[in-house]
Amino acid sequence: MRGLEEKIRTLQLPTGVRWCPRRMTNRSRGRRWYAVRGSDAVRVVLPVRVSRRDFKKVPKGAEDAAAHPIIEEIKRRSREEPDLYPLSGKLLDHKKVRKLTEPCTVVRLHGFRTPPIWMPGKSNRVLRRSREVLLTVRMLFPPDWSEERVLDGVYAALDALREVVLEIPRKEILRTCDVVLDQRELREQLERGEIEHRGKRVVSLIGDGARPARRLTDVRRHHRIAGPKPDPHIPFEVPEDHDADLVPLEIELPRTGERKRFLPIYEGELFAIAGANAQGKTTLINAVEAGQDDHAPGDGREYVITVRRTAKAEAGVKRMNGEDVSLFFRELPPGYEGTPENVRGLASGSMKMAAEIQRTLEEGAKILFIDEDKAAVNLLVPGVLTKELEGIRTLVEVRDEITSRGVTIVAATGVLDDFTAAADRAIVMEDHRPKPLNLREFRARLARYYLERARRYRSNAESPESD
Repeated sequence: MRGLEEKIRTLQLPTGVRWCPRRMTNRSRGRRWYAVRGSDAVRVVLPVRVSRRDFKKVPKGAEDAAAHPIIEEIKRRSREEPDLYPLSGKLLDHKKVRKLTEPCTVVRLHGFRTPPIWMPGKSNRVLRRSREVLLTVRMLFPPDWSEERVLDGVYAALDALREVVLEIPRKEILRTCDVVLDQRELREQLERGEIEHRGKRVVSLIGDGARPARRLTDVRRHHRIAGPKPDPHIPFEVPEDHDADLVPLEIELPRTGERKRFLPIYEGELFAIAGANAQGKTTLINAVEAGQDDHAPGDGREYVITVRRTAKAEAGVKRMNGEDVSLFFRELPPGYEGTPENVRGLASGSMKMAAEIQRTLEEGAKILFIDEDKAAVNLLVPGVLTKELEGIRTLVEVRDEITSRGVTIVAATGVLDDFTAAADRAIVMEDHRPKPLNLREFRARLARYYLERARRYRSNAESPESD
């Protein structure tokens, strides 16, 4: 297909459209641009620049955000306008073309592998100085099309693409820029420790009206990249209860000037999200984790802002090759080699989770996420048999050693009342809505519950029938 590639490079383009010469050199061929005829399709990838005079008004630092509404509108119209069909793969009956037009409400992902979705980035952004938008366009044509027909299709698609770029309302572009810049500025303030509340540094903010629930698809299979769940979708309401130390933080957004209420999560605390099954605990903890990403208007997580250094600890099976678990294990169980500071062997769920927590401390993460449903329970709370048989120091017992280093633990808790009671602050999810949980009252109720259980056990133990 070198002949087709050369013909594409010399193609007379529509007015206002030009190739990106730096990305169409022979050295970059095959990585940034190509034309390949396969058995199922002719695949063409081209970096183009489309001019628009008011791109000079795009704020500095929001060049990728400005490209987001353009890309999404091109995706939408490529399913409706024949000239744009090559961009959606609609000319083909191909199962894999969905990723070409899969909607995306995320502008930038941090520390997460970019999925195969067309979204803003280095190859798709506004170039303020030249007043252009750089777009890396992927097209699919039927495999039996001649080179001339493919060239005609490329020209028609680029001409229709130019029209889309020019028709996007400037207000929509600037609105996306402002929303993304608000997130980035607040996140930078969190990173620098400049946002404080009640004398404590804040590491995460959950805004009033946030919509954390996600809808996964075959292409967007992870909650970080997934789009919002359709209605009914219950928005987050910031809980307020001074007795539970849940006091909203009101912030004036740096870019838009809008005042917004947030639930702050503090540095060095254990913050529990409690509740029964299917009430939104994991959904909310996932949203807090995704707060390190930049979201476009309509995503629902635009004002869930989190510092970028986060980690998760989960149970599972893992081959240990010198990991340190000495914070939790004073001696190794049978079947392992080495020492607690240098473990080798196939790890159990608790051993893997212990290693992940210690790695979190070594790597300097600011937030550690723990979901009870995915955790090793014997590593979270103490029990009589686990103390006698395993000798593990649990997370409840070592939490002060973790939080004293400035690490925040955000945990989704359900039936482990001891874990919830160990928190500094907590909310409880009821009917998918956050409610304040007064931990003093909860601990008192828990103490009465344990006393009643203790009397019952003692009575059973002293009963003649127990002999």
